[in-house]
Amino acid sequence: RDAAGPGGPRLQVTASLSPFVPKPFTPFQWEAQIGQDEIDRRVRLVRERFKGQKCLKLRWHEPAMSHLEGILSRADRRMADVVELAWRRGALFDSWMESFDLAPWLEALEECGISAEACIGAREPGAPLPWGHLEAGVSEAFLLTERERALAGRITPDCRYGACRHCGACDTAAGPSRLAGTADTADAATTRRNRLVFPQRDQQAHQPRRDAEGRLVCKSQRQEPPRIAAELVHKAAQYRFWHTKTGGSACLSQLELQATLERALRRAGLPLAFSRGFHPLPLLSFGRALPVGVESDAEWFALTLRRILPPAGAATLLAPHLPPGMRLRLAEFTPPGRRTEQAVAETFACHLAGPDADDLPARRFAAFAALAEAPFTREGKNGPRAMDLRPLLLRWAAAPHGGGVTFTLDWHMGYLSPLLFTLAVLCPKGEEDRLRPRLRLRKTGQIFEDGRVFPPSGNDAGNG
Repeated sequence: RDAAGPGGPRLQVTASLSPFVPKPFTPFQWEAQIGQDEIDRRVRLVRERFKGQKCLKLRWHEPAMSHLEGILSRADRRMADVVELAWRRGALFDSWMESFDLAPWLEALEECGISAEACIGAREPGAPLPWGHLEAGVSEAFLLTERERALAGRITPDCRYGACRHCGACDTAAGPSRLAGTADTADAATTRRNRLVFPQRDQQAHQPRRDAEGRLVCKSQRQEPPRIAAELVHKAAQYRFWHTKTGGSACLSQLELQATLERALRRAGLPLAFSRGFHPLPLLSFGRALPVGVESDAEWFALTLRRILPPAGAATLLAPHLPPGMRLRLAEFTPPGRRTEQAVAETFACHLAGPDADDLPARRFAAFAALAEAPFTREGKNGPRAMDLRPLLLRWAAAPHGGGVTFTLDWHMGYLSPLLFTLAVLCPKGEEDRLRPRLRLRKTGQIFEDGRVFPPSGNDAGNG
């Protein structure tokens, strides 16, 4: 029915359907996963029920992908050979449904002598498990107890707000944590973990309020955010860390980079400052997101700490925990209370591989630079968006040895993915599929409003 009366928007309900995959280190690691045919039957059953319902929308995980997820999740180290063999048979970008094909995986499994049914089959409690030699921080006895509770329909309350279940992850009076490197006095370690991993919260703050008839209260009566320790939200100093993003790190998306960096910061033991609100997070921000696959010599992230550390000291603590290809180049203080400044222009180096590409980039950039305007349309969140690309190109030059160019893009009039810009210049319609796999793009520097350039010309900035 209408959510806002006659003429108003119609109520739309979206449901998501995802087949259950029993994962290692969970209470269900001994359970069997249903087969692909049964997953497909259940998905089709629900889809049939949704047909003809204008206000209901169903999204579902493809049965074949769920089947493969279960195989990969519960196999032993022999699966490494299967992954390589499937890749050699064309299994690439399989997390995208339009590129997914189960056949190479099934062929690889058969060639390696591994049964898909055995991978997703039930396991006997107490029998050796392929992942049993790994330590995840929780004991098998705890998982078996939780399995019994789950099969009996009993809920285990969140230990942050309820009783400790002695799973083994934390240091408690019953014994130290099972995780290596956490040895400490029980009181000190528990206090530290509660403050850094589970900020102190009010249990009642997470209980939705209801009226006398059990209905949720209105927004004006919404509960207060959880309370966290005062020292965790203290902003003692702000920093900007400059780093590279090359090699394997260039394949990390912005979300993956953020998750990787948050783990590295915790491993480094830096005294992070947290935000307030219902979901406290480290005070961490980034420069413009770099397209996946594009390398860079000049990326940065901004960080707020609750204790003042020398920039070089903070960099020394963090550097060993960063992934390959992410090398710290400079750590510096930034003005407190201000957003970290963004560059107004950036420099890039572009190279096109192949024997026929000697002067192709230079010819295409020369033709583009000669244009009075370059209309370009791209799809945005609110539909097609038209813009003129020509003002973005400040200058360009051919690479000394051919096959590439260097160029500077101006962001005063708005930002565009540098990869999109480069493809628009180099790849007229019909050529992108041929040229895109041979293109290598790398950010080489950033230019700020006051004329500052990073990295400084002629030298590599060290940690300062």
